[in-house]
Amino acid sequence: FSFIRILLSDRYSKHRGRPAEEPEFMFKICLLEYLYNLSDVQVIEHIRVNLAYRWFLGLNIADNLPDDTTISYFRVNRVGLDKFQQIFQHIINQCIEHGLIKAKPKRAIIDSTHIIADVAIPTWLTLVRQALKRVIDDLSLVNQVKAAYFQQRYEQLWEELKGKTRDEKLPHILKLAKELVESGESLPSEDENESSAILILKKVIADR
Repeated sequence: FSFIRILLSDRYSKHRGRPAEEPEFMFKICLLEYLYNLSDVQVIEHIRVNLAYRWFLGLNIADNLPDDTTISYFRVNRVGLDKFQQIFQHIINQCIEHGLIKAKPKRAIIDSTHIIADVAIPTWLTLVRQALKRVIDDLSLVNQVKAAYFQQRYEQLWEELKGKTRDEKLPHILKLAKELVESGESLPSEDENESSAILILKKVIADR
């Protein structure tokens, strides 16, 4: 992981601000989130009690942990999507070099169709959330890094919106949904399948 410090050197200043958390350390936390499907809040709680996580991060029992908001700031402001893709690709290349994964793995195509339940009339917020998560699932088939990025953005946003009303939550979820639609990613069945996740999300946004 030592290359991360060099790759992100342009995102840090030697002469301004408080001393920052090591980028290699912070990315390892993001990797734990990705591998174990954890939110920023959850990963900090796991690190507190999980010795394996502390060993991976180079932490002693008494070492202090960063706040969960520090993880969010690192992911969005220090790194961003492009840098995340570069880092993940570099790690994948290292895995290939060491024989941990094959350079051209066989691709598995699975049926990822989901049905929005009609057991009750869903709220707009529920519709947007369900459609957004379906698109992220489809996106993971063509671009796992970008899918992981939006999944973490969604989980972090939902955590931040706790305690707010549905009407207060909806604009923020819609904004993320629009950003996902506008990301320009080519998704399975986007052109020919009217029930595809991306088209449903576009329709929900347009109807709203």
